[in-house]
Amino acid sequence: MQLILFITLHLFTSPPDLLGLGAEVQGRAGTGTVTAGGPESLFYNPAALEASPKAWAGVLYQYTALHSPTGTQHMDIPLYTQAGISWGTSVKGWTVAGGVVVSMPAGPISLVNFHGSREPFYPYYDNRSQRIFTAPGISVAKGSWAFGIAFDVFADLTGAIIVTEGPDRAVHQRTVQELQGAAAPIVGIHYRGRRLQAGISYRQGLSIHIEDRSVMNVVSAVMDIGVRGDALPSPPVLSYGASWMTGTSKFLLQIDEVLWSYVDPYITLDSQLPLLGILQTGRGQVLDNSVALRLGYEKRLSELQSIRAGAVYESSPVPPQTGDTNMMDGDKLAVSGGWTRRFDAYTLHLFMSLQYMIPRSDKKKIFMSQDGQTPPDGVLTDEIPDTEGNPESQGFQTSNPGYPTLDSGGFFFLMGLSVEVQP
Repeated sequence: MQLILFITLHLFTSPPDLLGLGAEVQGRAGTGTVTAGGPESLFYNPAALEASPKAWAGVLYQYTALHSPTGTQHMDIPLYTQAGISWGTSVKGWTVAGGVVVSMPAGPISLVNFHGSREPFYPYYDNRSQRIFTAPGISVAKGSWAFGIAFDVFADLTGAIIVTEGPDRAVHQRTVQELQGAAAPIVGIHYRGRRLQAGISYRQGLSIHIEDRSVMNVVSAVMDIGVRGDALPSPPVLSYGASWMTGTSKFLLQIDEVLWSYVDPYITLDSQLPLLGILQTGRGQVLDNSVALRLGYEKRLSELQSIRAGAVYESSPVPPQTGDTNMMDGDKLAVSGGWTRRFDAYTLHLFMSLQYMIPRSDKKKIFMSQDGQTPPDGVLTDEIPDTEGNPESQGFQTSNPGYPTLDSGGFFFLMGLSVEVQP
């Protein structure tokens, strides 16, 4: 017999999607589609990769505090390391550059959190920083125009757990787990003028297919539980950016379309359990697409020092939570600042950013059960129908933790540094 359920997956993706990549770009609010330049371009826009050889390494620290009915929530991993290297050459008027960039958490290289459909959680933050990110790529330029492509690559991970039988041969358990390898392209075009620069990039969504099957024999009964689905998915992102240089100042504008509607936030559970028939529940709510508007500013104070700043507004991908699910989110505002100091042998980049989630309150809609009526979507149903002679059943009864309102809010703080070496 088979039990099929759909359960919410604690979302989402690779570290750069949430944390950004490179202290220099993060200091101006992640406006990297047009002017990244170094190995970090392989994430933002591979076409912007410059041919001059460059290598850098850095570290990030993050702290989150998010309001929840079950208490304050935090992201799992506070520290991350990042590194990249690039090089290039010119051949008959064409410039070819290549490189690779890596970002990884200071902890497990792949960590997936699963949650029940009613559990309050923040899909924008959860699982967005819990796997290693590796992207090799190249760019080809002719005159003022360049084209580039990179690949977000994730390798296979497999493992197994076997529990041997006890003396009475009553229990035997086998567990096999697999995270399948995957790769997704990141493509872009870039224009580099004397004052004006512009770029467009597209990051294909990437999800890691997970397979987990556990078989347990308890006396004569067989319990077969299989989990399969797409874990740690990254939403596709389409970015447009432009910058204008005047004197020692640079102004940047970037618009990101984040296609969350292509992300499936659910997994499938196939189970063979004693005394149960086949059960199946439908999928819950899907996510909406969102838009991020980024403004950046950079000023060269001298040949040795530069400062930068930026601001971001990003809309929420989570639809109103009026029914059974409790995905939490809100529109976001962020500010950032950075500083660069050039030394003889290296360049130091520092940045800090603070993201504030605008408080949001979703009021649950209730449906009082009555004979012959089917509850509509997006409502909570009365779990204990009114029964004559039972005063405890009177009125609306629910165990949903988001009732009567689901309140969201909090902040996300990020700081980091990187050291760059350019021969």
